Amino acid sequence: TITMALRYSPVSSDEEPDMAPSEQGSDLTSIVESVWKANLPSFFSPVSPRYTPRSGEEGPDTARYKQGFDLSRIAKSIRNGNIPFRFIAKTLALIGVLAAFTTVLYTSPRESQDVIVSSHHASTSVIPSNSSHATIANMTESNAVSASSEQYGEGKDGKNSVSTFKKVYYTPAHQDRSGAAISFMLQAHAYCFSNDCTYAGACGPHKPDGEQLIHDLGLAEELPFACPEEGTLTKDNTLSFHGDDGGYFVKEWRDYIYEKISLDDLNTDEDVLQVAVHVRRGDVSLCTDNAWKRYLPNSHYLRLIDSVLENVSQPYKVTIFSESEQLDRKSHKQYETFDDFVGRNYSLNLDTELADVWKAFVHADVLMTAKSTFSLAPARLRNHGRVIYTPFKRGKGLPEWEMVDDIFMAQTAKDMTRLQEERCPKRNLRTRNLRSVGESASRYIQSVLG
Repeated sequence: TITMALRYSPVSSDEEPDMAPSEQGSDLTSIVESVWKANLPSFFSPVSPRYTPRSGEEGPDTARYKQGFDLSRIAKSIRNGNIPFRFIAKTLALIGVLAAFTTVLYTSPRESQDVIVSSHHASTSVIPSNSSHATIANMTESNAVSASSEQYGEGKDGKNSVSTFKKVYYTPAHQDRSGAAISFMLQAHAYCFSNDCTYAGACGPHKPDGEQLIHDLGLAEELPFACPEEGTLTKDNTLSFHGDDGGYFVKEWRDYIYEKISLDDLNTDEDVLQVAVHVRRGDVSLCTDNAWKRYLPNSHYLRLIDSVLENVSQPYKVTIFSESEQLDRKSHKQYETFDDFVGRNYSLNLDTELADVWKAFVHADVLMTAKSTFSLAPARLRNHGRVIYTPFKRGKGLPEWEMVDDIFMAQTAKDMTRLQEERCPKRNLRTRNLRSVGESASRYIQSVLG
């Protein structure tokens, strides 16, 4: 047998730059020497007798002779046309060993690198559109796979065998309202879909409404609530997103996730154009300085509906989804009523079960979103129809959506100002006081400057 060389261990003074191969566990020089020194059959004996230097002779070639072959004599024999058979056989054996070594070296698996993702890199990240999705098991706290474990598949012989190596990631669970909490989980799931990793779930305290909504949608296996076996989240097993640019929600992922959603209980007429409109009320205030960030007046939706239906010839049904609470929790003034919508014979769904609302959003032919992740998240689950998206800070739309433009929003801003003047007396008083102070300061500065 051929004894392979051990790792090369340089002496203390050996600082040659060629140490890199030995540090990788492969010293080619040692392998060559081992082959030449191996106990092979007699015809592999050294080409020439071992050279025994005379007493006191320690020339620079002594070490080479002591290795059992004389390179100068071999070269001389080759020049004379006398190539020993033993030399040829030995050389071929050496080539075979080196070839086998190279094959093992370059086909051995590489360790996967840990990745912590920030969504502000999404615009520059290359996301393969044809990636296959990692199988997501139904994980609980007792069977969640840690981030460093391998994923096993069933081989042809029916036994479990290692098929691929996929990193497993978790996200911190959020206690926000359902839309925001689930939107974060969807972002992590979509990231792993395109980057060959497994999303194992959200870990930590969370609201039961969100978990129930995921279950009712049929997505419990895709979006589980689970923690690593060690029970803690670390930088090595956690996906972290700073912001939301929508870049991970590729068409292939939306096709995949849409097929997982349970829509069997929807009772809709396929011949009627279904228009779903989310009107955010209840948790937003009209009478604050930043009301424009989340509140949209009725007139905004009415104008959007008109623009969508103006060229529609088929029968249609417009359904308004909102909350029944019409009292501003901060100003205690009444919101706009829903009379504007009822007067147009639009259907009004108030305080409907969350799962039924999301299914309607996903299934509708046309979806009009509010400034809310409650309608943004299900909009990202859609793989068909139109989405009329009103931009807001918490999330970005997808390229194929129809964005409400600045000209349209300018009219919405005017309507907001009119409503605030009508319904927010305290805010108007504060605004008038600030305006008065500003005017007084301006007059004083002008008088000083002469």
